Amino acid sequence: MSSSNRNYFLDMIRQNIEKSGLHIYSVAGGESPRYLYTIGLWEKLKFELIFPGLATVPVRAGAKLLNTMAEKLTQGVSPQDLSLDLPPYGTFSLGPVHPTWSKPLMLGALDYYNLKEVKAWQVVPDKEHGTIDVPSMAFPFNKETNPVWQWMDGGWPYSVPSDIHVVADLDMMKGFGASEVIRWEEDEWQMFSRCGDEIPKEEIFPIPLATLLAFDPSLEAVLDIEVGSGLYREYEVDRIGPWKKWVAENDDQESS
Repeated sequence: MSSSNRNYFLDMIRQNIEKSGLHIYSVAGGESPRYLYTIGLWEKLKFELIFPGLATVPVRAGAKLLNTMAEKLTQGVSPQDLSLDLPPYGTFSLGPVHPTWSKPLMLGALDYYNLKEVKAWQVVPDKEHGTIDVPSMAFPFNKETNPVWQWMDGGWPYSVPSDIHVVADLDMMKGFGASEVIRWEEDEWQMFSRCGDEIPKEEIFPIPLATLLAFDPSLEAVLDIEVGSGLYREYEVDRIGPWKKWVAENDDQESS
């Protein structure tokens, strides 16, 4: 980033803090899940907030949650005691963040404050509403225990763009793998845990392909399918069948 661009963004952050007491940074992620974090609390409370993953929550709703939490904290509520409901997305509390997470993910805050490390608290959903892209930041980063975040430092190994989003369902974000995959266009995918007609519209979301692939490496088989074709398989808790080919034009099917 050029010095002029850097100064522009720093001025924008400063103006937002002066106007509303807080700036919220939204990072689209690419090969890593989306996350949001605050800049502006450190001056008052000596910590910031980070809201990682949970792609089922829209950015606007996530920003609203951060703003409300920040207001409560500046009024004197302790991080350990804070709990907020955000219907229909669940109840949220705060958990500690290890520096191996905050350092690489909160670069904007580090740059703004000219710090090497900033203390942070993680916005954590209740167990019922948690999804595969929500890490446990209380512990040091480990790609084995947090596979969805394994490309946090780069190294995306696939030929498809890392920022592609696919239409997927809530069960997949809960850890149930894909049973059908269709590639409608070059960068337009649909991945469902069961027949799409059975899934309520409110349980269908745009999800980063990288998130699903990191959690379920067997999805590598779908990366080379042609536009207008797809794969399907039996997927049960105790049995995962082989991928079979589906082609839209003639509905031919064969094992793969």
